[in-house]
Amino acid sequence: MKYKIISYLLCCYMIFSQMNPDVSSTFFNESFASPGDNSIRVVSYNIHFGASKKGKPAISVVSRFLSLIDPDILCLQEVDQNTIRSLFLDQSTKLNEDLSMKIAYGITDNIILGKTGNLILSKFPILSVKNRVLPSSKYKRSALKVTLKTPIGKINVINTHLSLSRKERKKQIEIIKTWILEDRLPTILAGDFNTTDMTELKPLLYFLNDPADITNQTHLKTFKDHKYHARIDYIFVPKTYFIKSYGVSDFDFSDHYPVIVDIY
Repeated sequence: MKYKIISYLLCCYMIFSQMNPDVSSTFFNESFASPGDNSIRVVSYNIHFGASKKGKPAISVVSRFLSLIDPDILCLQEVDQNTIRSLFLDQSTKLNEDLSMKIAYGITDNIILGKTGNLILSKFPILSVKNRVLPSSKYKRSALKVTLKTPIGKINVINTHLSLSRKERKKQIEIIKTWILEDRLPTILAGDFNTTDMTELKPLLYFLNDPADITNQTHLKTFKDHKYHARIDYIFVPKTYFIKSYGVSDFDFSDHYPVIVDIY
């Protein structure tokens, strides 16, 4: 009974908060308008459970922004299904309905009355889906892999959210590296890596490019809170791909910013 009352009160608060989502900065930067050519737009974004920095849930604000930047491949982290904090909404289904894309969801953890995980949305057909649990202790982690049929051929896309622990990240990166190399298809790797230290990511950079480095924009930060301002979200692409553009949107909603890469 106690937990039912707590859940009810929390839902009432969150529903009220939903009425006035706080989005404090420019909603859309025209520099990220759809390229309108043969390039493929890849976006990675930690949506912070569809809640703003002040904890107000407003997944519709996120989906509206994402529809404006028009991604071809979208990798999202911290996506909830039917949790109290997301007003019992299946955010993966909501985003899929709003964006009209193919969907693959990989569960990271079961939380109160629901689940949280990584989501890949694609304009291209999804041929296969695999979700792999990564070694972790305090917070569970996973990596979601899909094979897509694109205009430039079949490709793999991996979306992940790594641990806060450096020791755990090292193990997770090795697993992802092996997972990429065991398949001959080119792979795009995206997600929240929770590190600014590129030496940790060196095992991946032997065969993948960092578009921020290629375009001399590693100074652009992807995460900000009251203590830190850092680049911890990445999109890595095969070295055989051409990078048309790289950018980080100033969409100030989550504690992270969307990373946007156009490739061909």
